[in-house]
Amino acid sequence: MNKLKKFSSSISDLFRTTSLKYEDERESVSIAERYPLHNAAVFGNSVEVEFLLNSNRNCANQEDDKDSVDYTEATPAHFAAKEGQVENSCLLLTFGADFCVRDKIGKTAFDVAAEEGHIELIKFLIKQNCHKTLLSQMKYAEMKPINTPLHLAAGNGHVEIVYLLFNAGFPLNYKTSQGTALHEGVKHGRLQVVRLLLYLGININAIDSYSLTAEDYGIQVISHNPVTAPAILELLEGGAHLV
Repeated sequence: MNKLKKFSSSISDLFRTTSLKYEDERESVSIAERYPLHNAAVFGNSVEVEFLLNSNRNCANQEDDKDSVDYTEATPAHFAAKEGQVENSCLLLTFGADFCVRDKIGKTAFDVAAEEGHIELIKFLIKQNCHKTLLSQMKYAEMKPINTPLHLAAGNGHVEIVYLLFNAGFPLNYKTSQGTALHEGVKHGRLQVVRLLLYLGININAIDSYSLTAEDYGIQVISHNPVTAPAILELLEGGAHLV
């Protein structure tokens, strides 16, 4: 009897697993069918991207609706940016895609490219002047963005992108509620980013919405990051002349 129960249970588990797998596959197909341009942008299929744009099946700026898989309101540009797809980004721009449209958490496709460390894509977007809209928003918007490409690049340790953004005109001392790019670099233990920001002349005394400086965060995280935090604190305490 026990063997029969075990056998029955195994069969039930098999059917349940197969059913779940089928539902997952069906959901994946459904997503690909509903958002073909998003799907093509992710997988770098430039031929399909161009075909879809030419056939007007998708608007280049079309956002995911509330029923999308992740509810992020991301555009195909966000998807291409996350994967560093330069060719697809070029196609999307040609058809009028806006790389400064914000998703549900306030990130633009340009932000995503900086966050993910896609150097060639950032170079391309800067060359296409995509960053100028963001700079205008940062300067004139009533509500400051939650993040900027500079903050995201600094927090993720992308030194070269930080330098590219600085040269493109992103203000070094721009503050969000989380502080400056230096705050982000210190919080995440990005020694080389901190070194670069100090070299470029960032204000080490800037405070965030909690009235904390980057050095305050360096002291807080030293127990969690005993490798780089002491070196970062040494730089902050000594000032830019130690760089």
